[in-house]
Amino acid sequence: MKLKRLILGIISLTLIPINILSINVTDKNWGDIDNRSVISSEPVLSQDEDAIYIYSRRQLDNLSIEIKDLSGNVVYSTVVTIPAGTEYPTSITSLPEGEYLFTITKGQNYIVGYFTK
Repeated sequence: MKLKRLILGIISLTLIPINILSINVTDKNWGDIDNRSVISSEPVLSQDEDAIYIYSRRQLDNLSIEIKDLSGNVVYSTVVTIPAGTEYPTSITSLPEGEYLFTITKGQNYIVGYFTK
């Protein structure tokens, strides 16, 4: 009986549409500060219709987040701390449709990518 519920649960999860998009990373320089650790500090970026998500297995203190339109105008900028294992959302609901440059920076480390809304 438990196996039947498990199989039905797995099948129902595969039927739920999830619209996760990736950020197209164009440039990055994200080296681990402590090379003795097997846990990478490089954040993972993803996108859905409402937000850009930043996930890291390590805490990211003083992480700068910036979004620019293709004309180079800064449309969003903030500095945050993201706890380890937390997916941090950056809302893009107020942005008009178009292409944008997304940059995160921590000290000398950075990741630059673009996304389409």
